[in-house]
Order: sequence, then C-alpha cells, then structure tokens
Amino acid sequence: MWTRLRLLNPRLPLGAQHFAEQWISAATLAPDSVMDDEGIRRIIALRERHLKHGLARLSNPRALERWSGRSGSGRLSYRWLPVARQILMDILDGQGRQPGEA
Repeated sequence: MWTRLRLLNPRLPLGAQHFAEQWISAATLAPDSVMDDEGIRRIIALRERHLKHGLARLSNPRALERWSGRSGSGRLSYRWLPVARQILMDILDGQGRQPGEA
C-alpha cells in the first residue's frame, strides 16, 4: 500500500506513514477500546502538535473555542445543490445569522 501511495504522492511524509501504521495497528488489535487507549491519544496529540504547532486545538484554548466540532469526516456529495447549500449555511453560521435573515 505504501509503495502505491508514494507513487501517487512522492512527497508523502514519513511521519504520516508512521502515524497511520500505529493507528491501524491499534484499531485492528483492539477495535472496541482504541478510542480510550492513552497511548493512541498521546500519538494523536503529538501528531496534531507536530502538524499545527501553536494552532493545535489540543493545546490552544482559543483554537479549540473556535472549532465547530466538525472535522471533515462527513459524507462527501458531488451534487451541486447540497454542496452550495452547505457552503451558504457555513457562511451564515460564520456571520451568526440564520437562513432568511436580512
């Protein structure tokens, strides 16, 4: 798998592979308890701090406060209407407005 991924993206960081292998291994060995595993929580925190530095939500209260809780894990849609609707709803939400407000 990693050989194929590196062919598709030669700039794939080694850290991404290491993180993914740790996560996949833990999730495969103990799928029911991986979310409560302190070791896994530690590697997730280290990975976020490594990638986002001072903007990491796990160590920056302001970044955590601004976070909506969404992480891009929702189902993708390739139809324009639901995509446009979501974009508009996000804009209104950012402005603190509701649909229909002037």
